[in-house]
Amino acid sequence: KENLNNTLDITLVKVNREKISIYSNPSGARVKLDGVDVGYTPLTKTVSEGKHWVYVEKNEQKYGMEINTEIHNSIHFDLPTRKVTRSLQ
Repeated sequence: KENLNNTLDITLVKVNREKISIYSNPSGARVKLDGVDVGYTPLTKTVSEGKHWVYVEKNEQKYGMEINTEIHNSIHFDLPTRKVTRSLQ
């Protein structure tokens, strides 16, 4: 029999974590963080340090922005309370 010794090298890296809070007016907007549904505003999540994309959606209106946890720890979106439509005459 052939004796094979396999080794596995593992490097552990500490990932710094930050809390971010996401608010909207009105509250209850759906939140996506880096493309993943994470809940509804108001919401506090723990994320890895660095850049992330935050999207909120309510009443068929979508808003998004890139955040950096080194700069932002709280984000507030002012959303329209209703969809405005006009008829042309």
